[in-house]
Amino acid sequence: MKRLSLLIFIFVSFNLYSDDIVNIWADNSIENMGVSKNRVWLKSYFLSTFENFITINTESTEGVLTPITVSRTLYFKLEKLLKFDPEYHLDTISISKKGHVYHFIDRSIQLEFSFGLEKPGDDIIRLIDIIYGNDEENKKAVLDHYLESWVVRIYSGENVFSPDINTLDFSDVLITATIIGEKFQWLWGIHDGTDYLTKVLTIPE
Repeated sequence: MKRLSLLIFIFVSFNLYSDDIVNIWADNSIENMGVSKNRVWLKSYFLSTFENFITINTESTEGVLTPITVSRTLYFKLEKLLKFDPEYHLDTISISKKGHVYHFIDRSIQLEFSFGLEKPGDDIIRLIDIIYGNDEENKKAVLDHYLESWVVRIYSGENVFSPDINTLDFSDVLITATIIGEKFQWLWGIHDGTDYLTKVLTIPE
């Protein structure tokens, strides 16, 4: 049985932020694509513990869409890195693209997952409308940001949440997307990302 290193914190007491830690809200709702209603409890994982887990595909070949946005820096960095060659390798880092799916590996921590980036569609826009309701000012600000951004769709991730079960939990999907996501998430109820790929992917000079 693989060792699970899980830290759960009470948000009102303190929070844990670091480039080496990924946080999601514990009460994330699968019905609302991972949005947390109360934002009280955190599930926090050190990236170094991902070597204890295995990578599993999502049940659907279409992957799982999330409302987590990526930084423009990451999107254009991926475009530049893979413009002439669908594979990029540097030290322990590898990323490749087949069709619209990226496959990322960091061998230093045995982190591996697959994802896609896409413009937000009706599902995301409808979610924003539900979350903000009659708050037109904030709704417009969030919607404008989303329309200028890309959201993450996960195709494979590490079985962090339920390591004893050979399936990918929705929280696993959310954790993976949060690793990719930009450090400030505009949508209320979505935890900020780590923007890990922007940090580790280096464009050759």
